[in-house]
Amino acid sequence: MALIPDNVYQSMNGALKTLWRDKATITVKELKKAKAIGSDSPEKETKTIATDVPCKISREGYTAPADGEYLAKEYDALVFMDNSIIVPPGAYFDITDVNGVVTRYKRASGTYPSYQSHQEIAVVFDERK
Repeated sequence: MALIPDNVYQSMNGALKTLWRDKATITVKELKKAKAIGSDSPEKETKTIATDVPCKISREGYTAPADGEYLAKEYDALVFMDNSIIVPPGAYFDITDVNGVVTRYKRASGTYPSYQSHQEIAVVFDERK
């Protein structure tokens, strides 16, 4: 089997990114250092990892309801984005679509960054902002 030259992946990467019209702001909630020894309620602070990252959201778990049923508020989705950004467990994604609508997702799995062109991150719908 012949190997595919790297320049093929580089051109594919450029073409793929033209489809990424959504923007992601990625945040995590980290524990602050306790102000007093013995404090029983640690505070969390929000830390922004990346802002306005081009991405594409695929709502793969979004299916039509059967007669008489309502859609669940949560659904599964995939975020496609550059694999140079390290996304830790528990991260939140605020995805702004091309119409300016912001939807919040929470990371549901580890990333799969093994593609040369992108990474895929499984997320779950959290709330509409």
